[in-house]
Amino acid sequence: QLKARGFEVAAIDMSEISKTGGGIHCMAQALKREPA
Repeated sequence: QLKARGFEVAAIDMSEISKTGGGIHCMAQALKREPA
């Protein structure tokens, strides 16, 4: 659905990140939206 809306989707191999105790939450950026 994201690709269909024009977003670039990147698949990430999380196997190495999880070995050090990290997770997907640590890699996510906050979304900033324009006021409606």
